[in-house]
Amino acid sequence: MKAKNFRIGNVVNINGKDILMDNGCFGATTLQPVLLKQDWLTKLGVRHNGYSRYWLPMPNIKAELHFEIYGADIVPTIKNDFGELILNEIRYVHELQNLFFALTGLEFEIKELA
Repeated sequence: MKAKNFRIGNVVNINGKDILMDNGCFGATTLQPVLLKQDWLTKLGVRHNGYSRYWLPMPNIKAELHFEIYGADIVPTIKNDFGELILNEIRYVHELQNLFFALTGLEFEIKELA
């Protein structure tokens, strides 16, 4: 995948190691997206209800981002008091980071990469 598909601050994989994208990553030849799995939802601070459902409050837009896991697919839904919007599945961490930023104007605080 080309560096132009990522933003500074996105989680990417370079030479088998997950790192936060910065200006120095744009010349990397082995830049790869990181698959979004349940462990990454936890690292990004997404809450879990004990089943295959996760959610992330977004109080600044009075909504929540819900995630349902169907096998390897993670399907996000934006929910608020007026309804819900089911989105296409998200496959990579940077896609979730970019969606969250587009909706809220905020970045995830990632506590650990490894």
